[in-house]
Amino acid sequence: MPIAVTSARPTEVLRQTLGDFVSVFNTLKRDLTQARTSTGGDQALRALETQLAALISNNVTSDPAINSLTDIGVFTNRDGTIAFDSAKFEAALSANPDAVEALFSPTRDATHDTTTDPGLSGSLKALKDTATATGGSLATVKSRLDKEGELIADARTRMEARELAYKNRLTRQFSGMDARVAALKATQSYLSQQIKLWSNGNN
Repeated sequence: MPIAVTSARPTEVLRQTLGDFVSVFNTLKRDLTQARTSTGGDQALRALETQLAALISNNVTSDPAINSLTDIGVFTNRDGTIAFDSAKFEAALSANPDAVEALFSPTRDATHDTTTDPGLSGSLKALKDTATATGGSLATVKSRLDKEGELIADARTRMEARELAYKNRLTRQFSGMDARVAALKATQSYLSQQIKLWSNGNN
């Protein structure tokens, strides 16, 4: 929703917008970190993390004084998450409200276009499009995980086939063993009878 900064400046609305952005950014940062860890430090995800982190200091408008999120109080913590300095935001808004507004709702005229002034939303869209495009970081990760999934499925199928073959072999071996034991028991019974007969005959 476009934000218009007038004489009655919507400070709370802008602050809430920044607060929401910080929250979403940090959630995405945590998800990327977990995904990178679970995939063994995937380089494509690391590159996406780097691009996301750069978004905070990148120029998203052509204003010479206020053109990035760092200019209005957004800063990066040591763990890679971000936070919001409301005092710096208030100072920027007081000094140049139009420039602050342009970060969220860029000016569009003969000298301000999507290239010179993409704004925050335009920069986020460009990052998403690059990541999801063919050969992009997320597309690359998905392709690799799909292949790994296929390999795991094939390996499982082969393992199940080996287990079945092993089970069948054991079944045959036990069946043969049962037959031999039965034969031995029959022989033992016969010998016992013969020994008894010989013993009785000698008496």
